[in-house]
Amino acid sequence: MSTSGHKSWRYKYRFENKERLLTIGASPEISLADARERRDEAKKLLREGRDPRHVAKRAQMLGFGDKARTLEEVAREWHKLQLDRWKPVHAADVVTSLERDVFPHIGTMPLAEIDKPLLLSVLRKVEARGP
Repeated sequence: MSTSGHKSWRYKYRFENKERLLTIGASPEISLADARERRDEAKKLLREGRDPRHVAKRAQMLGFGDKARTLEEVAREWHKLQLDRWKPVHAADVVTSLERDVFPHIGTMPLAEIDKPLLLSVLRKVEARGP
């Protein structure tokens, strides 16, 4: 229980010789069985050499609570946010490059499925094509 009286399920573990604490969720909303299941998933990540807090943070940032978002959806939203910072010619170049080089290969994939090797393979194709 925290000082404010909020009860939550937590899992204390060690990663890279440091003690860490993963908050699994609020006590009344998450049952004991679910908390134990999530703890077991965290233990599995530790056995794989991955920090459960980083995995949880990544899932939160990618919005796994929502529907799986594709790279193209996120890239187009990002492009819209940049429009007032860029000149129109540059904005058109960026979206054209994405449509030509990235979206045909991995644009329809959910963000969670895109990893470094996959992204690198797409960039290698662009590199091989040249300017």
